[in-house]
Amino acid sequence: MAPSDPSAATPTPDALPRCGTPSRDYGEFLTSRGRSGAGFYLRAIFMLVVGLFGAALLVFAFFAPPPRNATGTSSGVPMFIVGSIMLAAAAHECFKLLYSYDFYEQGLIRAGPRRTEEFAYEEIERFKYSLVRHYHNGVYTGTLMTLKLWMEDGRKFSYGGKHKERRKGFIKRHFEGEDEMDIVREAIEIHVAERIEEELDQTGAFDWCKAATVSRAGVTPAGGKRKGTLVAWAELREIWMNNGHLHLAARGDKKSFVAIPSAGVNFFPCMRVFGRLAEEARGQSIPKREEPNDQKTSGSWSA
Repeated sequence: MAPSDPSAATPTPDALPRCGTPSRDYGEFLTSRGRSGAGFYLRAIFMLVVGLFGAALLVFAFFAPPPRNATGTSSGVPMFIVGSIMLAAAAHECFKLLYSYDFYEQGLIRAGPRRTEEFAYEEIERFKYSLVRHYHNGVYTGTLMTLKLWMEDGRKFSYGGKHKERRKGFIKRHFEGEDEMDIVREAIEIHVAERIEEELDQTGAFDWCKAATVSRAGVTPAGGKRKGTLVAWAELREIWMNNGHLHLAARGDKKSFVAIPSAGVNFFPCMRVFGRLAEEARGQSIPKREEPNDQKTSGSWSA
């Protein structure tokens, strides 16, 4: 049987852009997220149920019996407060559902009810990309992804949704699956890393998630036993990820001397520059320790 032609396959809804043509060339299209897919409809139904329940509480609040004495509080007051909060939250979330997003190699488009905005990656000053794995009674229920951008013109961008990784295995469990948003993260990371390189050239160092300062001489932790002490590149023995933090260990130490949060602002571009400096100084990369995926881990990233 002849192999099927991949180009003839029917594209999924997430593979098609929905925001229109960008005003500038952002390179290859990567993925779309927003007003389609099972997740969208589930969230819409859930918000509808919450909104109706909140509206019902407001109606009941008006028919609640009055207090028996002057100092008493009507039973309708708590219902009115809870109903108002639920209705407002449902309306806010439903409004967010009306947005759609197109991600390209060099920028992204966000289309909403009122306007359409473009965000070029080269104009991003800082960004944050985090993955949080959720469990219920020890059972893995999914991974949520959050992307936040701070632009040089003061604008902010945020997007959150489910990540496509899945837990595999029975005895030796692990996570597999790549999400297109990981490619978006890497594209943004490259541009922000250029800004960090410029900061390194101008000041001689850069801050890494407020946990350490990195320079051409090495790494200086902001806390711990080695607080304020430079650890030269040649002294670095090993790095590993555990519980959402990147750990660095020095020669002669059994434990890491610094733990850098992977959910911190500019973690990934800083890590890219860190890796380049380490290879230049050592002639090779720092050895990585493979850590098993702990079931109790609430947020992590496998570097």
